Amino acid sequence: MPSPTSIPIEEVEFHSFSYEDSAGRLFWRNGHLYRGLSPSVAGFYEELFESGLVDELVRDGLLVDSRMTDYTMAGYPRIVEHAVVPFVSYAHEWCPEMLRSAGRLVLDLAARLHARGLQLSDSHVWNILFRGPHPLWVDLGAISPASPGTAWWDTGGRFREHFLNPLYLASTGAGEIVRALQRTTINGNVPSSYLTHFRVQGRLTRGLWTRAVSLARRLPPRLQDLLRERLNRHRSGGSVASHFDTLREELESIPLPQPETRWSSSYDESFPSFEPDSAWSGKHRQVLELLTRARPTTVLDIGATRGWYAQLAARHGASVVAIDTDSTCVSRLYADALAQSLSVLPLIMDVRDPSPARGLCGELCPAAWERLNCDLVLALAMVHQLALRSRLTFDHVVRLLKRFSKRYLLVEFVTVEDYMAKELMRAEDGWYTSHNFQSTLRQHFRRVQQFPSNADTRELYFCEL
Repeated sequence: MPSPTSIPIEEVEFHSFSYEDSAGRLFWRNGHLYRGLSPSVAGFYEELFESGLVDELVRDGLLVDSRMTDYTMAGYPRIVEHAVVPFVSYAHEWCPEMLRSAGRLVLDLAARLHARGLQLSDSHVWNILFRGPHPLWVDLGAISPASPGTAWWDTGGRFREHFLNPLYLASTGAGEIVRALQRTTINGNVPSSYLTHFRVQGRLTRGLWTRAVSLARRLPPRLQDLLRERLNRHRSGGSVASHFDTLREELESIPLPQPETRWSSSYDESFPSFEPDSAWSGKHRQVLELLTRARPTTVLDIGATRGWYAQLAARHGASVVAIDTDSTCVSRLYADALAQSLSVLPLIMDVRDPSPARGLCGELCPAAWERLNCDLVLALAMVHQLALRSRLTFDHVVRLLKRFSKRYLLVEFVTVEDYMAKELMRAEDGWYTSHNFQSTLRQHFRRVQQFPSNADTRELYFCEL
């Protein structure tokens, strides 16, 4: 008879993201996320928990909430339970400021571990998830004893590829290129060699460094050893702690411009209060009433721009994801969420091309509609853009929005009389009518209710699956 704490292996679903983890495996059971620890490391992690270090890192917001359980499983003598972060996102969906926050987290965690004789075995960007606007390290298995003769800066190249190189490239205004590289490289990194294709200074520096290395190799061995020792002490002073300081200074020094865009300045002069007042429109009041009625735990705001409605939903208890194609809008929403401690995760994503599944069998990175589906989807003032500008049918639009929804959809329809629709209408767009849109909604949702918006030329539809 198995003990009451022994988990039958046939009852678990191994997490597809942890197959490379030598310390153990992540798995799901009854909606809970666990990490089975391999026999070779189980004792080490027991000591980590007993020392109070794990609780300390969790308390200080560096590590995802984790606890040692009494469970065992074949091949895994100890099992840790991790809190489930509501939404999984990846670096190619983050604005540059989020990537810098993630880099700070890595350096803070690495420095804290170093002070305890420990190290991070890597500084992989995929080991970080955001809970709202706050990054968390989620890979307990990357914490290991400091290896004799091995300094953390041996993996500094990985830190550079995952954090510094993308930020340098973003600082030149090439944010879209950064996200494309992060999305297509299997580790989400930007190798230093890539920078030479975009920065003349980087290309010249790399050429000078290559020639210097070639010349150094011609020196006598004793001089090579002396030169190597001096170079290792350069800037960092030869200590791990000062090396962290050097990396941190470099991380913080990278300028991240936010160019003004069509939507980035919206609400700059009149960002409404989040408490109902005379400046609120009928749309503001109606959305709040429907949020209060539905009481969603999670909300996805598609086409969020500066994110007023995303922030409103968060202030009423929801965990919110806000997506938009405008990097400046996402960056400013991220700053707002951080400053006000709002549970808002802003992401750069085009709903017409949401992040697809990636990796072996499409299981390494699940598709966006699997990771970001929410109780309620907000799609305000965007149907006309999708239908008239992007030439999508109503069926395309509704099926797209429905795919992200667990239960509700609140969508706004801009009628042909509205100036925003008029400037996009063509002679052949007679199908773009309120009646046809309602009919399509009713094909996909069991209940569709119509409400007024902030103008006679706009309509709100609250739909339930």
